[in-house]
Amino acid sequence: APTTAAFSVNSPISDSSFGIGLSVVNDKIGPATETNISADLSYFIQMSENYKLAFGLKGTANLFNLDVNKLTIQNPDDPRFQNLDNDFSPNVGAGVYLYSDKFYAGLSVPNFFETNHYKDNSVS
Repeated sequence: APTTAAFSVNSPISDSSFGIGLSVVNDKIGPATETNISADLSYFIQMSENYKLAFGLKGTANLFNLDVNKLTIQNPDDPRFQNLDNDFSPNVGAGVYLYSDKFYAGLSVPNFFETNHYKDNSVS
């Protein structure tokens, strides 16, 4: 069965308007294991008595591993199944969030870059 394990911690930095965070997510699905380690930085501005505007940045390291020994492959020399262990992909994300006690709205782009772990133009 697929499994997911996650850990996350976030904290304001002293009495400043900054915050930091760290998260780790590990997914195991069949022969594939994917681990994402992310560091977060946030900053908020008091817009008025009731509204705050927050900005966030996220840097992520993605580590992908495919255990081809758990697969039945017709052609073991197929280049699509080579070098799939410990495939590293960096990524960044950003977001903005306006909120009060009675309202909130936000916009985010969690991943600016595409990961190509399974992408293969020769397969249709």
